[in-house]
Amino acid sequence: MTLEESLKSLNPQQLEAVNYDAGPCLIVAGAGTGKTKTLTTKIAKLIADGYHPARILAVTFTNKAAQEMRERVEALVPGAGKKVWIHTFHSFGVRILRQNAQALGLSRDFAIYDDSDQKKVVSLILEQMGIKDPKKEISQIVSLISRAKDDMVSPETMMQSATASGLDFKIRAAEVYRRYEQKLKEAGALDFGDLLVKTVVLLRDHEDIRNYYQEFFEYILVDEYQDTN
Repeated sequence: MTLEESLKSLNPQQLEAVNYDAGPCLIVAGAGTGKTKTLTTKIAKLIADGYHPARILAVTFTNKAAQEMRERVEALVPGAGKKVWIHTFHSFGVRILRQNAQALGLSRDFAIYDDSDQKKVVSLILEQMGIKDPKKEISQIVSLISRAKDDMVSPETMMQSATASGLDFKIRAAEVYRRYEQKLKEAGALDFGDLLVKTVVLLRDHEDIRNYYQEFFEYILVDEYQDTN
């Protein structure tokens, strides 16, 4: 399907969203109503209107969705699919962090720990702390650490909260979190939560880097925006 054919296939509301270019635009519609089609057609239209593909950012949640968006854009504008920044939130974070690793004291080839790696690190820490049966707590503590990172809660803040609660498990989990972060640092590794947290910290604390990307991206589109926190 060509861009012209795609534009003709849109309903009036979808076409209005594709043609709108006067500031932020939020598309609210139910499942299966063509939001992603509208978004990818808009990307193709932006390129046709003169926007450089490499300065357009499109973010979604899953690798499958990102690949689908990439393929749709490529079909509408051959050669553009690989140039547009089409990413999941996490892969976008990886790209930004690898480009600016030095600013955070990281190596550009930092390792990324998955859930299995996280559990191994937490298990080792619990054993070092003398916990007799660490298996019972591993998954729970990994979840607490992930939740803390989602909320931008540091080990120090978690420990303050845990100490105030007086609950042994929370205090132990906070100590594991502190040691966990130290082990990741020693290994030159990040976990999935860090891919978002470190990107936020990078852009928040480094005005020059933040300004660069603000100027670099001419258009930013977010799919499934209602699911962001």
